[in-house]
Amino acid sequence: MKTHLIKSLTFLVCIFFISTKCYSIEVYDTRCENQLLPLGVNTKTPSFSWKLTSAERGIWQQAYRIIVADNKADIDNNKGNIWDSGKCISGQSLNIIYGGDELQPALKYYWKVQVWDNKDNISLWSDASFFRMGLLTKKDWLLAKWIALDTIDPGNRILPGSPHPDKELDKEPVMPQFRRSFQLNKKVAEATLFITGLGHFELSLNGQKVGDHFLDPGWSNYEKTAWYVTFDMTDRLQTGENVLRVRLGNGFFHIPRNRDRYHKLLTSYAFPKMLCKLQITYEDGTIENIVSDSQWKVTASLVTFSSIYEAKTIMRCWKKPDGIMRRLTTGIGHIL
Repeated sequence: MKTHLIKSLTFLVCIFFISTKCYSIEVYDTRCENQLLPLGVNTKTPSFSWKLTSAERGIWQQAYRIIVADNKADIDNNKGNIWDSGKCISGQSLNIIYGGDELQPALKYYWKVQVWDNKDNISLWSDASFFRMGLLTKKDWLLAKWIALDTIDPGNRILPGSPHPDKELDKEPVMPQFRRSFQLNKKVAEATLFITGLGHFELSLNGQKVGDHFLDPGWSNYEKTAWYVTFDMTDRLQTGENVLRVRLGNGFFHIPRNRDRYHKLLTSYAFPKMLCKLQITYEDGTIENIVSDSQWKVTASLVTFSSIYEAKTIMRCWKKPDGIMRRLTTGIGHIL
């Protein structure tokens, strides 16, 4: 009896040390483009990074293997149908550049990594992570158009470095808000919204603000770049009617020329405008896109003056949307 117990304990101790040795190094905090679960990755060759931990001293990474798949089933089975780096002899764990098949716009990809240590022990696979590609070219936005409530005469634009005009504009822009309702009659698997509003935008769905961002998107050279923001809308959409609303402000895109108000810089690229694309993938595999176009309605928002330096609001009696909104096709709004 005693001999049997000793043998059993010895066996368990051996199993423990074998297990500890096989997995003496672990992978955690996996990141793509230095972000956790990033949305809107804006490069065809994203980078991967991770951290390592070990209960032993003197352990470091000797090699790694990364796999990328376009579906959860493959990644759960440790199969990279898009990219399998194979065993790469390297101690690098920061900014490993993707080297697989061409990544497609707006698509979600899953990835994992495992490593070998300097004693040739192999780790378990890291937890599955994912990233979603952004919209890298103009055609990726499909039929989405820039839409606005009003436009500015090209001769009244003020770009950085150009002389300031002596006179004020005949009209300053009314701050617009846009509305788009749509019906969902099928179960949604995934939904992602790509949006930019210049100078700044605030987005809501079904009356609730989307995200915790403020003053989106960031300031840029608007002649060359307009940043956009990506939101996961999967859990926000509801069966039946859904309503998107977007409010715009001037930001640095257009600074009012009123001489009675303070301004440090004076620029005027155009009056506020918006571009967006909501991509909805249903459980049956079909895809629907809601884009900024003539189906949106637009009216003045409650903000009566907007500047990157100051703003004010007034309260108005709210009417039914159909009572105050005007379709872009009436000519009140503009597609640019």
